[in-house]
Amino acid sequence: MKKSWIALLLAALTTASLALPASAASLPQPQAAAEMRAQVEEYGSRPFREGLKPVLVDSVWMYMDQQSNIVDLNQGRFSYVYDFFDGLAAVIDKNTGKVGYIDKTGAIRIPCQFGYHDLMGTVYVGYFKNGKATVLKEYYPAKEDLSGSFPTYSSGTWQVAHIDKTGALTDSWKSVEGMSQGLYLIGDNGYMPDEPYEEDVEPLVFSVTGYAGEDAMYPGIGDENVFYNGAAYQVNVTNNTESPIQGRYGLISCISNDQGEATAAQIHYFDIDLAPWETKEYPFASYFSALASGGFQFVWIAVEDKDSFEQSVPYDLEQDAQRRLLKNPGGWLAAAMQSYTCRFWQRDGLFAQALIDNEKVSSWAKEEFDAANILGLIPALTDQPAFTQAITREQFAQLIVNLTEKALGKELAQAPSDTFSDTSSPAILKAYEAGIITGMGDGTFEPKTTTNREQIATMIYRAVQYMEKETDKALTPAAGSVEAFQDKAQISDWAVEGVGKLAANAIMNGTSQSTASPKQSCTVEQSILLLYRLYQKV
Repeated sequence: MKKSWIALLLAALTTASLALPASAASLPQPQAAAEMRAQVEEYGSRPFREGLKPVLVDSVWMYMDQQSNIVDLNQGRFSYVYDFFDGLAAVIDKNTGKVGYIDKTGAIRIPCQFGYHDLMGTVYVGYFKNGKATVLKEYYPAKEDLSGSFPTYSSGTWQVAHIDKTGALTDSWKSVEGMSQGLYLIGDNGYMPDEPYEEDVEPLVFSVTGYAGEDAMYPGIGDENVFYNGAAYQVNVTNNTESPIQGRYGLISCISNDQGEATAAQIHYFDIDLAPWETKEYPFASYFSALASGGFQFVWIAVEDKDSFEQSVPYDLEQDAQRRLLKNPGGWLAAAMQSYTCRFWQRDGLFAQALIDNEKVSSWAKEEFDAANILGLIPALTDQPAFTQAITREQFAQLIVNLTEKALGKELAQAPSDTFSDTSSPAILKAYEAGIITGMGDGTFEPKTTTNREQIATMIYRAVQYMEKETDKALTPAAGSVEAFQDKAQISDWAVEGVGKLAANAIMNGTSQSTASPKQSCTVEQSILLLYRLYQKV
């Protein structure tokens, strides 16, 4: 299991030689990170300046924007690129070793003709401040002094001048002691001797820990946006600004495979309301165990609108992928990267294809499926089945118990834990206690066995009878009959009443106008739609 999708390394860059045998390339448009598969490294700690900052992409200097896209303004021409100031950034030509300046399109505005200073591996050039930049007349290596017990290094004496943004000299060359104050230099690691350190502080800092509140023993903490059958955790959120921060944020927690792709994911939403410099704890429940152990990846998102959602989330919405995880009772949710922990996150390749396929919903089921999801009728199911996969007895028990509890507004009582020899699932024990399900007659339940249409119809009808008794409301008023089905002889005697009642009340129709197909298996999405139709009547 990988700890991160793209490693953030603090590289120790050496500069023994700046000349590389390649010619400058013609300048195309900048390339976005979503189109690239690369190792991204940051050398030194520096903020985004004018929306960009230098990073190493497969050992080549490029830029990253604040949306974590890689912008290639280098195009194979430079051995170094530097931060932008006043719209221009210093670069060093990889063939000549000379310093020039580019704009944010990558065009060379001031030809590469000046020198630089190499101080023990850190390469210094001038940057623009108040319309001018210091330039060095030639290459100045560090001066080595071997007269003492240990070698020492100094910058020596340089010839420097200033240029304006056209590249014209604004004064004459003069001798200075290297690295003296007022030269306004920047190193390839982002260090600026004449400027105070600019710490790149995130406005919001998130961390996930185990939940320590008084109700930690009850995993159903939080509101209807959390899953109720998992362990309890909390998100610790700190406001690192002088202003209040309010808004809804989401946490996507992921398990990754050896290729760094997420193979399982879950999302939770939190309404953040923080005073300046305040820290708060927001509890939630997850079906993932050991979520705070360090083996999970977290992606933080800010909620916006549907258009931004479609542009930003890491799923293929055209293929109906991941709707269960990214749509909740609050409506469509949009993603915009907020946290340092996911600054290097790239949408391409994040989620394994198997996970995306697992979350696809058939086109004919999409409308009702989305409506069921908004109503909270799709809990986390054991073994995380694909929606197009045949549903098991345990998974259907989880669906029907979730619906019944929502309809009645209360938690169902459980049968004793030793009711069945092969399962102690809370949903199965609740459904058994309510008379919704029965076992196999030998003390087992066979939770992993797939179920069929007549079995599901019977379980739904028993749930209807239970809810009618609890509410004194008739949910299936029409008289039931299976006479319209040409395959009625295939319906088991014990299932006739349930199949007929559900068909007559438009909860579970036949597979055609004349066939019930009682022995046919039922998929997860079909089961969800059946229960959605029942919920409409509650």
